[in-house]
Amino acid sequence: MHGPDIGIRIHGDAPRRVVHPVSGRPYGVSVRTWLRNAVLSLERVAESVVIRFTRAKSGRSRVAGHVLVAGPGNGSVGDEAMYLAFARNVAGPVTVVARRRSDLLVLDTDIEYVFLPNLLYGSPIRRLPQLLVFLRLARSAASVSFIGADTMDGVYSNASSVRRFRTARQAAGVGTSARILGFSWNRSPTKHALREMRRTSPHVDYLLRDRASFERIVADGAVRAVNVADLAFLTVPNSGETDLEQWIAAERRSGRVVVLMNANPYLERWFPDQFRAYLDVLSNGLAAGVSFALIPHDTSGVTNDLTYEERLFLQTGPSPHLFRQPSLLAPAEIVRAAALADVAVTGRMHFAILCSVARTPALSLSYQDKVSGLYALIGIDYWINPGGSLVDDLGSRLTELIADTSARATLDRNVPHAIELARLNIPQLRST
Repeated sequence: MHGPDIGIRIHGDAPRRVVHPVSGRPYGVSVRTWLRNAVLSLERVAESVVIRFTRAKSGRSRVAGHVLVAGPGNGSVGDEAMYLAFARNVAGPVTVVARRRSDLLVLDTDIEYVFLPNLLYGSPIRRLPQLLVFLRLARSAASVSFIGADTMDGVYSNASSVRRFRTARQAAGVGTSARILGFSWNRSPTKHALREMRRTSPHVDYLLRDRASFERIVADGAVRAVNVADLAFLTVPNSGETDLEQWIAAERRSGRVVVLMNANPYLERWFPDQFRAYLDVLSNGLAAGVSFALIPHDTSGVTNDLTYEERLFLQTGPSPHLFRQPSLLAPAEIVRAAALADVAVTGRMHFAILCSVARTPALSLSYQDKVSGLYALIGIDYWINPGGSLVDDLGSRLTELIADTSARATLDRNVPHAIELARLNIPQLRST
């Protein structure tokens, strides 16, 4: 059986370029970078002196519950999925430490929240008092966990990666079990993140979310590493029905193929023809009997999924078979919607994970090693590397995925194993 033809041909893998994932420029060391790294080194020495002094004056208090340091958030459904998966799968009370209220989409009434904006991102002077607050929380907790994701290898932010490793080590230093959950490790981590990873490794458990990352970090000197899967695999669909789900159900009843579409504007650095490629897929697909739902997954920044998809929606023109989701959905709502759709296409790894939980195959645009690691785990081969013509690749690969009747069965076989691996992030902490 063949699906509607909405593309042309497939290009092979593109050669890798070692560039910054946001600026797109080759890595280099400036005077400003050197000064920042020097400040991080001085910060480490100053903190060790202060912590040693305060530790002598305060012992370990009553131990209860778990502390979780959330990811950057700020409108990211992926970060939301990871912190909620942890909180809903551990036994006992949970305290979530976040940068600010806006980093979290929804506050759960069963969770205590503490907001420390300078713990990982502030200046050294502002960080120190908040670090002491955090360590008081750690002393009274059974465990301290950090959402790792793609924040540990220094590629996005060298300073915050260094501080995450160091803060985890400091939490272990007050006698608390510490771990960094479900993270990727780039083949080219920054020098300072690598050094801090090695310093921290004897004291903190590292949970790597794909096999390639696990092998890389072990080769780089980690001694307490475990191969797991991303926490978002533990997302469970809840009850309810959104307007999106009602629309998908109606489109399926009319006999049309339904594709969930997520577009990440930042990937234009690797795929400069991305906008045109998405427009071509929308126009060709709608003419071929395919219905599309545009779904934002991250609203951080001025140019984000929501504004980018609005442009796609307006330039495609009105159609009853094109739906634009006007706001972020909760992780569980994305799983519910994905379960009703045929396939998905996305520029966000966690969107692909949530679709996989629903056993709906997703085509992803690859922008870091973590994407290939995910697809090796779930056993399907639907991602596009940068370097070719996305105008040619996107439609042809989506056509191939729609026609692939075995992809969903492959997910049926492999996703349960991924879920079991995701549970290894919290084996001693899990609720029954």
